[in-house]
Amino acid sequence: MTGTGPDWLGLLRAQTDRFADLVAGADPDARVTFCPGWSLRDLVVHLGGVHQWAAHAVVAGRPDLRPEPPDDEGAGLAAWYRDSAARLVDVLTTTPAHAPAWTLDVSDPTAGFWRRRQVHETTLHLWDASSRGAMPCGWSRRTSTATSSSVRASRSSYATGPRCSCACCGTGSTPSTGSGREPPRSCQPP
Repeated sequence: MTGTGPDWLGLLRAQTDRFADLVAGADPDARVTFCPGWSLRDLVVHLGGVHQWAAHAVVAGRPDLRPEPPDDEGAGLAAWYRDSAARLVDVLTTTPAHAPAWTLDVSDPTAGFWRRRQVHETTLHLWDASSRGAMPCGWSRRTSTATSSSVRASRSSYATGPRCSCACCGTGSTPSTGSGREPPRSCQPP
């Protein structure tokens, strides 16, 4: 699934920049409508941690990183996110798409998987952070179309052997519940 298609690195740069810009000008204690119980701060720490975790999966070839949280969650939150996103983009830019990497998809164990997957993750959480229920400012049809078509294409991999998509545990375990066609509800070590 790392063939020709959208410019995933360009989309990832654009979406991480948009997310960082939104965070820089927002109240970190604001509630995130589409992530019940989460503040914007929680969402930023989650997404920045996922970027750290994905970069580690490419570089180290394993999912065992525990992300470093921000030291200063006030004004430094946006800077911490930008650093986490920049590190991910740097890793994915300097690593060939066909290079081996630990991934959530056993049928695509390449660094290219993470280019596409992190665009999905960032785009989803950009939407969450905007909490407007309509296409956020700067949202393009190109991004929406590229992301949604790739999500549909990647769904088939869940039927052949999903890995845990829970970045919080980072175990890469197999789901203990679920049909295999939906995200796992819980994780169980391999």
